[in-house]
Amino acid sequence: MGSRGITLVEVLLVALVLSLVGGVFFTVASSGTQIWERSEARLVGVSAAQRALDLMGEDLRKGSLASLQCPCPVAACPPGERTIQVQVIDITQPPPGNITTVMYRRNATTLNLERVVAGTAQVMTSGLTAFNVVTCDPGGLVTVRLTTEGSRNTAAYGSRPYTVQSRFWVRNR
Repeated sequence: MGSRGITLVEVLLVALVLSLVGGVFFTVASSGTQIWERSEARLVGVSAAQRALDLMGEDLRKGSLASLQCPCPVAACPPGERTIQVQVIDITQPPPGNITTVMYRRNATTLNLERVVAGTAQVMTSGLTAFNVVTCDPGGLVTVRLTTEGSRNTAAYGSRPYTVQSRFWVRNR
């Protein structure tokens, strides 16, 4: 008859090649997923910190230099750890009740950056490992640095903190 069938060696060789190709594909897909998750977590943290700085900048631009305070929140203050407090003009309120005190602080327990207005705290961003006021000079220049945790899942991916910094001018009104 002259027809030849497939040998066991050929079947095993094809199975080995397909297993190697499948293993490489699985490794690449798994690595891509890990990179995606890690990058997404970092982007979320940095974006939230940037939005918090944007709102802080709006408040500081509406504030008056005479009311600007950058005190240390606790007696034994870590280097750079401060609160920022300024009086702003709230245009939604009629005069003379349109002056509101706004304070930004980091809650050391929850690691949240909080915006406190009239005694009510609003969480601006979470996962904040540091809230540093780099400069708060009498001329009205305020430089703020927020450091966020690098990743939500630090055990799986490792953590590299990210820092976002902005400068604001508080006018003399």
